[in-house]
Amino acid sequence: MKSKSNQFQKTIFLTLCSITACVLVYFIFYKLSIVSAFPKGNNMLKFDANWFKGIGEVGYTYTPNSQSDIAFFPLFPYFWEWTSLNGFNISALNMVIFVVSFALLMAYERKDALYTMAISSLPCFVFFFMPYSEALFFLFGTLLLIGYQKKSLVFQFVGIFGCCLTRSAGTIFLPAMLFTELLAAAYLVESKKQIFRNCLSNLTACISGVLITIVVQGVQTGKWFYFIEVQKYWSRRWLIPSVPFTLKYPQNALGLDAVALLIGAIATLFCIRWVFYFLKHYIKHTKTQQEGNNLSRSIFFSALFLSGVAIIDTHFTYDVGGRTAMRSIGRHLICTPFAIYFLNWLNGNYKPDSKDVYWILGLFFAGIYLGGVFEYIDHFAYYVLFGLAFLAVKFYPKFKFTQYVLLLFNLIWVVLFFNAYLNGHWIG
Repeated sequence: MKSKSNQFQKTIFLTLCSITACVLVYFIFYKLSIVSAFPKGNNMLKFDANWFKGIGEVGYTYTPNSQSDIAFFPLFPYFWEWTSLNGFNISALNMVIFVVSFALLMAYERKDALYTMAISSLPCFVFFFMPYSEALFFLFGTLLLIGYQKKSLVFQFVGIFGCCLTRSAGTIFLPAMLFTELLAAAYLVESKKQIFRNCLSNLTACISGVLITIVVQGVQTGKWFYFIEVQKYWSRRWLIPSVPFTLKYPQNALGLDAVALLIGAIATLFCIRWVFYFLKHYIKHTKTQQEGNNLSRSIFFSALFLSGVAIIDTHFTYDVGGRTAMRSIGRHLICTPFAIYFLNWLNGNYKPDSKDVYWILGLFFAGIYLGGVFEYIDHFAYYVLFGLAFLAVKFYPKFKFTQYVLLLFNLIWVVLFFNAYLNGHWIG
């Protein structure tokens, strides 16, 4: 218990160090006229923040044949309205929520200072310092993972319920929770009674969160289940991807989205492997082995969630110039505790077998083409650097030094992203 408390305090300190470094870099860049905007209450309200603000102030509204705030879920808008904070202050509160949540998540890990600072400063984490719902989703997702680790139905229920009130996560959570229990039955020493209780409690939490959202939106607008249909007005539709992938503004954040695609692909690889081994042993009527990788519900759910996000953001989206856009996959996938937990597992309890390096290396090189980063030298460099710092280092510890370089890149990109947002440029 004392060890977890010390790790929690250490993570708080290191994360605050990362944030302080970002502030210093921003101030220096501002003085050098590299960045031009300074955060204030009014210029923090951009893009989704305006939708959230409107929901909190006047409730949901319906606009026929057009984009509508019904696409957004209610917890963060009403939380923001309850605080009565302006755009800058709610962003500061979001930062506090993220720092505490991140420290709670890392309290179960024993990571060194360099790793913690590098992973806490990832450029897409800039969304935690905006009037957006990412911080609340991270908090409730962390509670869910803690609930899995502590085998606490209360933590699991609160985490799932909060997540499903904050974002449209039910479409991924429902199958992920069921497959998590299926894999738990195969790999973990669990009674059927425990698995049934988990399924019942967690499904109730997920469905309750979604139903409350439907009722709130339906009562206020007269449109029921419309958060599904309204996606078409953001040009989202099911399609067969045309690769290499791209973005609406690929010069802004393609490297980060390619990294997210890589993480999602690796998570999918492990999900397929776990299911394959389960079926193999089920057919042979033998016990499924854990393979020494300290498998748990937390890692099962994290991998399943990441896989689901990768599939949806590359198949339920739109095309740009004949190529499929990865719909904010960096924001949707990396800005979650599930991505952090999965990366921690890869760099910790995961024990690779003799062929894993080739599988992961193959996905890494495929990602250079599929992610489209080969067309942009800066995004290519970041993609390669991330791969060395958080993937290759598992197999070749001599690449540890790349985490210093990645930390420097992160600090600069966070500053540039934040400045772009303040100037009205979309960075998702």
